[in-house]
Amino acid sequence: MSNLSTSPETTGRLGSIKIRTLSFKTPRKLYALHRFLFRLTNGRWNDTVHSVLKVVNGRYPEIEPKTSQFKYNPVAVAKVVETLDRDGFCILEQKLSDDTVERLLSFSQKTPVKCVLPGDYGQAGSQFANEDILIADAKNRSARCLHDTADILKNSEVQSLALDPLLLNIAQDYLDVKPLLSSVVMWWSLPVEDKEKFAGAAAQEYHFDMDRLKFFNFFIYLTDVDTNNGPHCYVRGSHKKLPPQFRRRGRFSDKDVKAHYGHDVLELTGKKGTIMAVDTRGLHKGKVLTEGSRLIMQIGFADSLFGEYYPRVAFQNLSEERQKFASDHFESYFNFL
Repeated sequence: MSNLSTSPETTGRLGSIKIRTLSFKTPRKLYALHRFLFRLTNGRWNDTVHSVLKVVNGRYPEIEPKTSQFKYNPVAVAKVVETLDRDGFCILEQKLSDDTVERLLSFSQKTPVKCVLPGDYGQAGSQFANEDILIADAKNRSARCLHDTADILKNSEVQSLALDPLLLNIAQDYLDVKPLLSSVVMWWSLPVEDKEKFAGAAAQEYHFDMDRLKFFNFFIYLTDVDTNNGPHCYVRGSHKKLPPQFRRRGRFSDKDVKAHYGHDVLELTGKKGTIMAVDTRGLHKGKVLTEGSRLIMQIGFADSLFGEYYPRVAFQNLSEERQKFASDHFESYFNFL
């Protein structure tokens, strides 16, 4: 059951918001042009349109922290935003509690996943197996297994995190506009024997994202992550500008990335519960696993929904407190209500 009111007042407000935030289904040719213009202008296209959206949509005067599961203040938010702007990523001081992580892990183990198939990502993108299975049955079948978004949006812990004021505060200050919740995703990464066949489709080769105009993601480790079981790898500072050899479609080799960026190529390891803010306009990948497994959640925010189209999926059965927070910040969450 959707949480979105269908009153004439809400319908009219929603229509206005969708126009101002470019929240229509972007035609494929227009989306392709967007990606081309990013490469051609080295991001100036994105930055120009973003500057217009900032004027049109503005900011919330204040985002109250009282419903947050985390302790923070404006100074902590400013520190995250400063680091994110400088480096392209920031590992937050705040972490998910062990109890929350365990509940999410248990939920994931009992909820079906869909496995990515091996193949040429550049030709067709990620392709998935038809059947849904439990992660316990996925060994050696795929390097990446995703939960259906509709399933995870029913989970109370996921709702609490996606609607947390800390995340919204950071998103507003980094994007400098009322942020839109853009994605909520959870997936497993696993070791496989034929690593090369899965590397592109499993996002285990360097690339940049260009789904939106201006955007970033929170990544939350739900298992301990070290150098052997799939740390998120990021090229520090690459979110600002890319040299010509990396402004093309496709994936990039570790050798080429390391040769150009040297010590700025980083592995972001962390214990379960670690939260990272990452501007994935910069070069990044998930490292190929050699042992163990990794469960990660992604919560993305953007300045608009212009770009890649994802079918709308709504939160289900929000608590009264979460429903109020979402309603108070309707322009950020309308696409999930």
